[in-house]
Amino acid sequence: MHKHLLLFIALFCFFGANAQRFNEHYYRAQAAIDNGNLSNALAYIDSSTLSIQRNPMVWLKKGEIYFRLNSYDKAIECFYTAESYRKGVALFWLAKAYAIQKDTDKALEILEQHLSSANKMHEATILLDTSFNSINNTEQWKMFWLKDWYTNYERFLAEVEYYKQNGDTDIALELLNERMQGKRSRHQLYALRGEIYLTLNSYKAAESDFKQAIKGKKRDYEYIYLRTKALMQLRKYKKSLELLTKAIELSGGEPRYYQLRAMAFANGQEYPKAIDDIKYYLTFYPNSIEAIKMLADYSIAAGKSIDALLQLGKLIKVNPANYEYYLLRAKIYMKTKKWDIAIIDLNKCIQLNPENAEAYLTRGICNVNMGKNKEACSDWQSAIKKGNFIAQEYSYKYCK
Repeated sequence: MHKHLLLFIALFCFFGANAQRFNEHYYRAQAAIDNGNLSNALAYIDSSTLSIQRNPMVWLKKGEIYFRLNSYDKAIECFYTAESYRKGVALFWLAKAYAIQKDTDKALEILEQHLSSANKMHEATILLDTSFNSINNTEQWKMFWLKDWYTNYERFLAEVEYYKQNGDTDIALELLNERMQGKRSRHQLYALRGEIYLTLNSYKAAESDFKQAIKGKKRDYEYIYLRTKALMQLRKYKKSLELLTKAIELSGGEPRYYQLRAMAFANGQEYPKAIDDIKYYLTFYPNSIEAIKMLADYSIAAGKSIDALLQLGKLIKVNPANYEYYLLRAKIYMKTKKWDIAIIDLNKCIQLNPENAEAYLTRGICNVNMGKNKEACSDWQSAIKKGNFIAQEYSYKYCK
């Protein structure tokens, strides 16, 4: 077994931590952390602790924020509060905080408790955590790791996760299939195999595995979300909407689920609902390029030209070298017959990508509507040379 593996996803997710229902302020705190705004994160998590004060994960998140702010005493206080509501939930963070304070004895005492619990991190995750840098050269630390803290099952999960994270999905899948063959497997194994099937675009197999995982843990909203990702690829949008709504309810409003539900609504051509969901997601992650692009697309489909132009303006400001944004904005201007403004964007699109046949086709349409048949015919000839056969129809009609 590899001793120093870097596992990007903490294995406690697979060890069955009970799903907790959070609230909007909890998710806004997490979004603020992701966006690098710890002061906002602290304000949101304070609100969250007031409304769901007996939820250990909320106190754990508050402790994490203080930890990131280097307020270790306050972090420790929050971690112990989390522990008072559920034993073992904050032990790893406590060990990290004591280690940073160079309290080796207390850090190892707490770490031993953590490694004796069901929700323990893998050895590699701990060894590579920089929080322990101040104590990892001590004799106590070296003696501590002479003991084998992990069961064969835990090491098996770590090995599969290692191959999965390193892109060796065939090996990971082979290990899982061998272990699961002819056995009543744990929900963690079905979920892990389902994730691998997702990366391999084997969506039917993935959906089946996530469905089995949910049978073992019915209220796990992350399993439901993952199953929905497979269902979306299978174009089962009605079922996807049903499950995503359930996942949103069980989680208390995880923003990622709103983003995926927006996609499901859009695929069912329910654009107003898709717009509502993606707008809500953007209140958490306002700088998400993917979400802004989604809102632009849905606004165009819903005939909301002004909203679409606003979003495309944001995208162009962030990435002015993306030719697709200019082409998309030109098409919106064309709907309102603003041919001259559309041509400005199309010129920019062609400048950025001279091989884009659609841009020449579209500019030709603008030119012909402005009475510039010669320029239009020239554009369509360029589009035809680049493989756009629709341009042939325009050329035949206007360029005889």
